[in-house]
Amino acid sequence: WKSSSPYLPVVRYGTNSASYIWEKTGKSFWSNACATYIHTVKITELEPEKLYYYVCGSTTTGWGQERTFMTGPKKGSLKNFSFIVSADSRSNPTLNQIMKNRLKSTEAKFIIFGGDIVNNGSSQSDWNEWFDIYEDLISSIPFFSCDANHENSSHNLFDQFVWPNNEKWYSFNYGNAHFIFLQVKSEKDTIPIDSKQYKWLENDLRESDEDPDIKWKFITFHAPVYCDSVHPSNTSLRETLSPLFEKYHVDMVFNGHNHLYERSKKIDNNIVIEDGPIYKSNVNGVVYITNCLSAPLHNISPTKYTAFAMKCHEYGIVEIDNSNSTLTFSAYNENGVIIDSCTIKKTGISSDIFETFSFIQAGDPQFGFAPDPGNEKLRFSLVAQHANKNNVPFVLIVGDLVHDPTNRSQVNDFDEVLKQFNMPVRLIPGNHDITNIRQLTQYRNKYGDDYYTFTYNNCDFFGINSMTFKDVEISTAEFNSQWDWFEKSLANSKAKGRTHIFVFMHYPPFLNNENESDQYFNIPFPQRTRFLSLVRQYGVRVIMCGHTHTTQIIEPADKSFTIYTVAGTARAFDNNGYGYRIFYVDKNKITQKYVTIE
Repeated sequence: WKSSSPYLPVVRYGTNSASYIWEKTGKSFWSNACATYIHTVKITELEPEKLYYYVCGSTTTGWGQERTFMTGPKKGSLKNFSFIVSADSRSNPTLNQIMKNRLKSTEAKFIIFGGDIVNNGSSQSDWNEWFDIYEDLISSIPFFSCDANHENSSHNLFDQFVWPNNEKWYSFNYGNAHFIFLQVKSEKDTIPIDSKQYKWLENDLRESDEDPDIKWKFITFHAPVYCDSVHPSNTSLRETLSPLFEKYHVDMVFNGHNHLYERSKKIDNNIVIEDGPIYKSNVNGVVYITNCLSAPLHNISPTKYTAFAMKCHEYGIVEIDNSNSTLTFSAYNENGVIIDSCTIKKTGISSDIFETFSFIQAGDPQFGFAPDPGNEKLRFSLVAQHANKNNVPFVLIVGDLVHDPTNRSQVNDFDEVLKQFNMPVRLIPGNHDITNIRQLTQYRNKYGDDYYTFTYNNCDFFGINSMTFKDVEISTAEFNSQWDWFEKSLANSKAKGRTHIFVFMHYPPFLNNENESDQYFNIPFPQRTRFLSLVRQYGVRVIMCGHTHTTQIIEPADKSFTIYTVAGTARAFDNNGYGYRIFYVDKNKITQKYVTIE
């Protein structure tokens, strides 16, 4: 608290109103930024989960109004609790008063805030206005925030709040949850891996991950990693921080900066893991949430990472239900109405807990190539119907979406049927989709990444653009970039202890034996050798391909992996007919069957 004159600050406190049986003295200092004396008293040896009454002041100046606070549970406690999440209150007294009243009506134990508390962090009048509104709330429940661009590391921020460590980045535990705050003020900020903040973060995450008392992890900083609007996403941190979040099982990241509400899909290794709004913790990935309490609103600009977005003022309530091992996040607008929610259920972080699942491999829709024009659309629609009926979590399509990507009718037919699938459909390009760098760019603009990995139930799936393996001349840079990504990502999968690793691509590596001559239907020998070396080194079990318009099961002499091709729905060059494969994945085995469609 503050005063215009210096004195020895004292806090009197007890477990009954107006009966203060303990007192602690603290320290005072003059703040040039705030033009006032700041008083701080540290109280220790409090009982957990206890209501305390307290007053601040001194014997010479008198005492302030009685306030209360409730201490938290013991570390590792399995007691249920909730907390508030928001950001960017800025200087809007009318709306802040409304929002403060909403926050007071909750049963939250503390507030997590993503910065930009006031409009001008160096203006004490802005701070005074904010404190006048929120003082009765934050004098009873803890308020934790982070440095942001409008605070801009001002002394006003750090002089008037007391947080752990150096206050710019810090952490604390509450029950069985761990909370981390970082200093990321804008989309231009970087945290290099050799920086003090990065090293502190990595050590803190490692310790929390090894702590058997910690079950939930949350990280807060200002500028978002996955939210585009007036401010673009901080893509630099996707490369440096997000891998740490994923490695150490962070559940949610809270941001501000863009004045809107947005919840991401679950993201791992910059790839969307679409298993929401109920997320299972044995499916790796992090959910990123951007909040705005009362700052001037920005327009939403959803991306492929967005699960839900709305241009509105809001705050979040996170409810931890340890009896059911669930985390529920709900976003409320200024009228107290829920606008969005999601749940994370802790079914086990360890790969020892494995839930069986199935998925479909579909091949070569290749609209425009069928001998019976028009029926390829019907057959591809039947794949969608079967996938929906089997309720598979995702479908893989192994290239050749159309026969001619410049034919608008073929592209429109494919896109029309693609919308019939009720689950994520993962695409990779084939030789009829990409023949040059211009078409590669067009493919990416329309369908997204041409090579990527995603995680489902502790299994990694690698989508490969085998066109750059087959035809290096498309782009030497793309060829080298994909090889570098593939090897590093495989190493990452192995380090994370994935149960199974799958690869899906258009060209099969070989048709009869891995030393066969180069031909139209396989990958050239130098790339084939390099690819299969990595497959064996990192334990890839299954390679799924198309291109041949046949349905085959191919194994190398050592049977270390299996190649599965499917004829697809455009043409079938063998007697197995049109169809798809459905895979069944258990912890210890992978089985499949070919389903014909006529």
